[in-house]
Amino acid sequence: MKKLILLLSIFYINIYANMEQKQIVNKNFLIKEYQEMFQKIAQKRIGIDEDSIMSVKPPFVTVLKKKKKKDILKNDKKVFSKPTLVLEAIFNNKVMISGKWYKLYQKIGENRIVAIRNDYVIIKSPTKKLKLSLRTKNENIKIK
Repeated sequence: MKKLILLLSIFYINIYANMEQKQIVNKNFLIKEYQEMFQKIAQKRIGIDEDSIMSVKPPFVTVLKKKKKKDILKNDKKVFSKPTLVLEAIFNNKVMISGKWYKLYQKIGENRIVAIRNDYVIIKSPTKKLKLSLRTKNENIKIK
């Protein structure tokens, strides 16, 4: 019985020693493998030069939306329409038209201011006269 216990204990010691040996071999193998990986990563890589990158065509496809005839006509009207003049304020002999202050007889493009009254301005263009009036009263603004 003693011999059996002794043989079994020797057998387990051998198995345990072999397992440790295999683990050491596996660790050494992994260490070598990782060292090779790190060496490959550490190597300087030469990339492509900037001119070559800039010469590459973009891989994306652009889809152009077809314009309807109505949209084209609307856009053409916006381009060719004359700017609108809006009388915003009158103060002494000065008027604010479309966000800018003007004096009597001063030009606004091809037009000229010919008269300034309390609530309207007369502007003369080369072909016709225009009367710009102040907007209707705003109930939110109170003048005392």
